[in-house]
Amino acid sequence: MDADELALRLDVNLHSQGVCHPCLYEFGREEDNWFVVTLWADGLGASVGAALRSFPGEEEAQRDFASRGCRSDIFRAVVRRLARDLHEHAKKATAATWN
Repeated sequence: MDADELALRLDVNLHSQGVCHPCLYEFGREEDNWFVVTLWADGLGASVGAALRSFPGEEEAQRDFASRGCRSDIFRAVVRRLARDLHEHAKKATAATWN
């Protein structure tokens, strides 16, 4: 399974430990690595690691995560997914204010 597909299946969401909404918002605009490192430092790595351990068939992703941390394919895929989730949530919230 590729990292983007696995990121969709992991139990990590906008309310998980280490999620910083402003960081995700800015990452969604710029995809700047600084925000990835900041999210890792804020504890999102612990949330991703815990969720990843619940997928025993994903040894390659687990090894990549363990050795490369915030530079791993799975962590970056989770950050991209969360940035998209935040954008969609904001779009729905904005639309709701107009009703």
